[in-house]
Amino acid sequence: MNELTYAPAANDEDYKEVYALAAEIWQVAYKDIISQEQIDYMLPMMYAPAVIAREIREGVVYEFVLDGDKRIGFMSFGPHGDGEMKLHKLYLLPSYHDHGVGSEMLQHVIAAVRAKGAQRLILNVNKQNSRAIKAYKRNGFTVLADVKNAIGSSFYMDDYVMGLEL
Repeated sequence: MNELTYAPAANDEDYKEVYALAAEIWQVAYKDIISQEQIDYMLPMMYAPAVIAREIREGVVYEFVLDGDKRIGFMSFGPHGDGEMKLHKLYLLPSYHDHGVGSEMLQHVIAAVRAKGAQRLILNVNKQNSRAIKAYKRNGFTVLADVKNAIGSSFYMDDYVMGLEL
């Protein structure tokens, strides 16, 4: 593995690549957590290029993590209230799991939101995603609440809200 670098998602081609990475990663990350129908429903709802473009216009940052010139994952984060930022997404190709890459990505986000003056970073994580929950706890996050949000078509997201005081 090369030294990791980060690059912004900056145009429609990049947004399509975010979608493609999400589609590949979600098949592994969520296959035992939510139904294939819910995965198929949520991917375009959350990752269509027009959705990403709108979120970026609203102040959300999307970045790729690269191993050499290969895009191996992505993250997004943005403002979420007074003194608070939210980590919206942090996904990594499964072949890069268990090498500290996810934690490095998370530390990159923490440094970025600190630099923007945030005092707390929050995120939502599916209650059944034990691997991610363990990783977030290992990086200092604590569970603040549990929420169940309807997202349409009789689907919902059953999440923990986790936070890290900066």
